[in-house]
Amino acid sequence: MAGCSIHHIGVGVRNQDAVLDVLTAKLGFKEVAVRDSWSDHKVVVKKSGLAFVVTTCKTATTSADRTDDGTALEYPDFSYSWRQPFAVKDNDICYTDLNVPDTVYEVCLEVSDVNQVLANAISAGAEVIKPFTEVDSEDGRISYAAVRSCVGNIIHTLVNTQDYRGPFLPGFSSLHEVQSETNEASDTIGEVTLDHLALCVSSGKTLDTIRWYEKVFSMPRLLVNK
Repeated sequence: MAGCSIHHIGVGVRNQDAVLDVLTAKLGFKEVAVRDSWSDHKVVVKKSGLAFVVTTCKTATTSADRTDDGTALEYPDFSYSWRQPFAVKDNDICYTDLNVPDTVYEVCLEVSDVNQVLANAISAGAEVIKPFTEVDSEDGRISYAAVRSCVGNIIHTLVNTQDYRGPFLPGFSSLHEVQSETNEASDTIGEVTLDHLALCVSSGKTLDTIRWYEKVFSMPRLLVNK
């Protein structure tokens, strides 16, 4: 699909400080933005255009998107449960007291037409997590939606940020001033690029998974062996 690229990768973790230390001190990423909400704490790290959103949960809650005082969030919190399929309960509660492994749970894709990709996903039978939404902020406008992948606990946020000039996404605060010092690991390691993402599927599900991504994202199959 033309105009489709990875905006960021979301990682759900229990020990956020330890993961951030590996990404920054050892791999040369820099913390560039942060989002602190009622349910979780998100830190964005970037290097050479590759962005990870490292998220850790705060408390268990069953409430819908809201602030601490119960009012609606001004901006979407881009929070999804990464527990599935590890959870003991089937809902989108963000728990800290469950033995849930650290996991990549979100692959956010920058697309030129959110509505079109969403329609493709719906026609492929995808579960819609967030319907098409437009968000206006002082830094511009984004449109986004989110669907559940056909694989495991992966969520695909579909976002168009061509009219947005903020630090990351609406609701995130910039950390550029905090990160003004030279990152020695970044200077040593150099450029970082993402070659591919690997999905682990159940036996016999490979072709179904390939067809799903072909239909939803128009991703052609790349033959790596015969």
